[in-house]
Amino acid sequence: MDVSDWIRDWIWRKSATWRSNNPTILAFDKEHPDRLLGYGTWKHVEARSNAGVEEKHIEIAWFGIHRDYQGMEADTGERCADRVYATVLAHALENDDSTDDMPVTLTCHLDNDRGYKFWQSQGFSDAAEAEERPPDGQPQKYRRMVLGPRHS
Repeated sequence: MDVSDWIRDWIWRKSATWRSNNPTILAFDKEHPDRLLGYGTWKHVEARSNAGVEEKHIEIAWFGIHRDYQGMEADTGERCADRVYATVLAHALENDDSTDDMPVTLTCHLDNDRGYKFWQSQGFSDAAEAEERPPDGQPQKYRRMVLGPRHS
């Protein structure tokens, strides 16, 4: 499935709860402005910690780089994926409801070795393994990952 089709079908049509005040950052190729090279969506989420306390954190729900741009360098000299991720994270951290000590979390499919290595390179580490069972599909296994301490 093409990245733009996936965004249209999953983020905009099926995931109404993520559309309201939860931005999706879209990155386009400067030389070909009609080509979407990647995207990232984040929102504030409250989750119960092991101590039973509700903790607010930043969840990166969806993130992807079109296969034509995976491993490719942007005009800044960094990889496209690094640039898109840095933009998504900066946007989340600049939000008035974000704090410097707020954890940043995400899930990465167990079979996604490339994604797992990418998230590790960004400072994320394993927090737990989870399984989600979509109403009409096979169970999906994911790694819950959390960003290590950030320094302002």
